[in-house]
Amino acid sequence: MPLEVRVAAALVRLYALPLTRIVELTDDHMRHDQGHTYLTVNHHPFVLPPKLARLIDDQLQHSPPHSNTAGADTSCPVTTLDAHATPSTSPTP
Repeated sequence: MPLEVRVAAALVRLYALPLTRIVELTDDHMRHDQGHTYLTVNHHPFVLPPKLARLIDDQLQHSPPHSNTAGADTSCPVTTLDAHATPSTSPTP
């Protein structure tokens, strides 16, 4: 399974994040502090499990730059999902 799909699936399953929110995430939402990795969503940071933090770090290292709404190039953990699995194009169960 592709890395970006694994990251997105984990975020949906563990935190019930919608894909529309996941595709907006950038490296600015990640923070490493005192041995923990935090993901901030809606100004609320939460600790990521170590394995998920490593997956996201790997994805950030391998993803191409992504332009955010302010026009700044940042990496998005699930950049390729932006084009392939947005809710409007995802199959419905």
